[in-house]
Amino acid sequence: MKKWTIALVLAIGLVYAAGGWAAEEKWPTRPITVVIPFKAGGGTDLSIRAIKGGMERFLGVPVAVVNMEGAGGAVAMRHVFNQPKDGYTLLGWTTGFYAMPATGLSDFTNRDYRMVAQTALGISTFNTAMNSPLKTMDDLIKKMREESIPIAVEYVGGPWYQGLALFANKIGAKKFVPVSQGGGYPSAVAAMKGETLVGMSDIGESINLIKEKRLRALAVMDTKPYKVEGLPDIPPITQFVPGISEKVLMAIKGSRGLCYHKDVPEKYISKMVEAAKFAVEKDPEFMEILKKRGWIAARVYGKEADEQAEIGTRVVSWLLYDLGAAARSPEVVKVERYKE
Repeated sequence: MKKWTIALVLAIGLVYAAGGWAAEEKWPTRPITVVIPFKAGGGTDLSIRAIKGGMERFLGVPVAVVNMEGAGGAVAMRHVFNQPKDGYTLLGWTTGFYAMPATGLSDFTNRDYRMVAQTALGISTFNTAMNSPLKTMDDLIKKMREESIPIAVEYVGGPWYQGLALFANKIGAKKFVPVSQGGGYPSAVAAMKGETLVGMSDIGESINLIKEKRLRALAVMDTKPYKVEGLPDIPPITQFVPGISEKVLMAIKGSRGLCYHKDVPEKYISKMVEAAKFAVEKDPEFMEILKKRGWIAARVYGKEADEQAEIGTRVVSWLLYDLGAAARSPEVVKVERYKE
């Protein structure tokens, strides 16, 4: 009788265990929410919405995209940080967050989050008007070494500003004057109109003006040329500044993607990495959207994305500090200088 009792207890235990495993395998069972830290229609918003369909097909549940503006992304960062760690709330992420240790907009850093994926990559571009005295990147380098010039940027600390800051640091430029425009496209327009000598933007934000020959692209923040149909290739920054590390350059490219609170269980993070990878690699609609906007699929996932975020945060926050554009030292939030 005792043997039968023991056998029955074991059988019941196995049934409950199997039920538990089945429940885990079914995750997610309700909609996923992605909180975008900027307004609808911007690069981060559009790039996340571009992978929404592919993720929904992989996960089998709806993916809701919610915009939550404020403090350069800090409001959304805090909101996501305070949500239950059940894998149902993600943060739309951008390399603009790398500047937080220097700007002081938030005490959160990349170390408070786990990267799921970098999905869409926008390449930072140096633009000038067609009638500008700057005909090549060498002209800009000479100019910036001689005097401080106004340069249109989306905002101080933003992704396109970051490439400019790295460039200025490497060429030993005098301090430039950043003129915030609120976005990459307005920055390109400011350069086109001659309001500033140079405008920094994502190539996708300036490509039409370049094709229409209303803007001249001097270089892209990349290691290889950018091909524009019907026009000469736009040269890579490494052609003019070979001292820029490829590892650092890759880390601070203008990526957008997804991340979780650092305490979300690994099983949920892994599943979401798979979902993001599916959407990026196998969804033709996503690739069509990228092509239309001049973006590139980033294809950086999980731990590799974490490593790039760490490098980017350390490089960018200290660049801002050294340029005098920081509200505080990155040491305040224990972010060290990056050394290769």
